[in-house]
Amino acid sequence: MSYYFAIIGTLDNPLFEYEFGTAKQGGDGIARFAEQARHMNQFIVHSSLDIVEEVQWGSI
Repeated sequence: MSYYFAIIGTLDNPLFEYEFGTAKQGGDGIARFAEQARHMNQFIVHSSLDIVEEVQWGSI
């Protein structure tokens, strides 16, 4: 299985991005995302942060 880890700054810019895989998949820890999935990872992270911001500011 492949994973994507990102640290996003206050201006919605990526400060750190890292893709990695598990030892079960290939035994080498290398992420095996399709090219389209790489772009979707960034979209999913930013969409998730938008939801977190809505909940954060909506609960005041």
